[in-house]
Amino acid sequence: MNSVTLLVNGPGELWGWCRPLTRELKRRNKNVTIWILPCQFASGREGHAAMALGADEVKGPYSSANTLRAMNHHETDGIIQLGGDLFFGRHMGQKGKVPLFCYTYGRKKGLEHCSGVFTAFESMARSISPNAAVVGDLVKEGILMDDGPSPWLDRQGLKLVLFPGSRPAIRAKALPYLMEVVSLLREQTGPLQVATLLSPFSKAEERETWRSAGLNPAMAGTGVVLKNADMALTQPGTNTLELMHMGIPALVAVPFAFLREIPISGLKGLIASLPIFGPAVKEKVLRWKANHRTSYLAWPNRLSQSQIMKEVVGELSSKDVVREISALWFDHEERRAQKIKLCQLSGRSIETPSKKLCDMIERLCINE
Repeated sequence: MNSVTLLVNGPGELWGWCRPLTRELKRRNKNVTIWILPCQFASGREGHAAMALGADEVKGPYSSANTLRAMNHHETDGIIQLGGDLFFGRHMGQKGKVPLFCYTYGRKKGLEHCSGVFTAFESMARSISPNAAVVGDLVKEGILMDDGPSPWLDRQGLKLVLFPGSRPAIRAKALPYLMEVVSLLREQTGPLQVATLLSPFSKAEERETWRSAGLNPAMAGTGVVLKNADMALTQPGTNTLELMHMGIPALVAVPFAFLREIPISGLKGLIASLPIFGPAVKEKVLRWKANHRTSYLAWPNRLSQSQIMKEVVGELSSKDVVREISALWFDHEERRAQKIKLCQLSGRSIETPSKKLCDMIERLCINE
C-alpha cells in the first residue's frame, strides 16, 4: 500500500491512536489521509488538530450523507478505521475495492467484513473475535510523543491532575464543581498543586477561563503532566489508560450533576438531542445505566476485572469527592499498591504498537 486512509471518529481516537500511527506510516513513506468521521463526541476542532499530525491530507468532518458521497470518489490503497461506525469504512472499501482494517478496543458490528482486526490487549481480543490480533496499546505510544513544560513546582505536597472531560459543555459544567473541590481539598491535605488537562482541541479563551479560576490548565501534553504527578481525579475514558501507562493512582468519578452533558449514541441520542424534554430523557437513560451497570467503567478495572482505580458514581457533592481524594492521598500503602498494579497492567502492552500494526497489515496485503 502506497496510500493509506485513516478513518477517525472522535478526539480520543485522533490524539491517542491516529497520532502515533500517522507518524509510523510517514516513516514508511506512505501517503496518509486522515478522514474525520461524523461524531457527536467531537469538539469541533479535530480538523485543525489533525493538520498538525503530519498527514498529507485531512478530510471532514462532514454530515453523514456528505461523507458517504465524498467517499465515492476517494482514491486510496487501503483503509485503517480507528473508531466509529464501520459502515463508513465498509462503504469506502467497497467503492474503492480496497482492504479495510480496524483497530478497536471492543466488539462492533461489521468486523467480520474487515481484512484484519487489531486490538491492544489479550483480554480485549478474547471479547472481540477469535481472529483479532493483539498489537499493543497505541495510547501508550501516544503519550510518549507528548512534550511541553512541566506544570509542577519543585516543592512538597499533593500534585493532583484534573481531567474535566473532552467536550466543552462538560468542562463548563465541571469548572465551578472543581473549583470547590480544590478549595476544600486545600483545607484537608495542606500544600496542594493542581494541573488541569484540558482537551488538546480546547480554545485559548477556555484555557484563560480555567487559568483565571486558579486551576492551572497545563500547556504540556498528558505524558509530561503525569510524569511527576501524585494522583488524578478523572472521568471514565481513554484518559484512564493514559493514567495506567504512567502508573498514576486515580479516583474515577461520575457525578450525576453532569449527566445532561454526556453524549449518548443511537436512537436514544437522537431523542436526547430534542429541545425541552430531550435532556431529561438523556438524564433518565444515563441514571438507569449507571445504577444497573454490571461492569467497571475505568479501563484498568475492566482489563483486570477488579477495582484498581476506585469508581464513585451517583449524587456526588464536592465534599464527597474531596473525602475520597483525601482518603487515597493519606493511604500511602493503597496508592503504592495501585501504582504497582497499574504498571503491571501497562506492561502487558506490546512495545511500539504502531510498528507492529503496520508490519501485520503489510504482511496481510502481500498474502492477499
